[in-house]
Amino acid sequence: MSFEKFVSSIVILLFWLWVFIPPAMLFGVGGYWASDNLIFSMIIGSTAGIITSEYIRRKYGLIQFLGRLSSHPDIDGIHNKYNEDQ
Repeated sequence: MSFEKFVSSIVILLFWLWVFIPPAMLFGVGGYWASDNLIFSMIIGSTAGIITSEYIRRKYGLIQFLGRLSSHPDIDGIHNKYNEDQ
């Protein structure tokens, strides 16, 4: 395996974890709050995180999804036609 392929695999893994962690934490805390069972909450949180991450990866692609999130026009300073007409 070449070095570039190794680095890109690490980046994709980090992006996948970046999408996995928020729903896993949200549903994990919700599952713990609902049942006071740590194992149950970990299973619910992990399942929700995996389903969400795989859905985004297959439907949009992780790089495109996170790229669109981080390149918001307000952040980049790009104005759309609506703002230019005013």
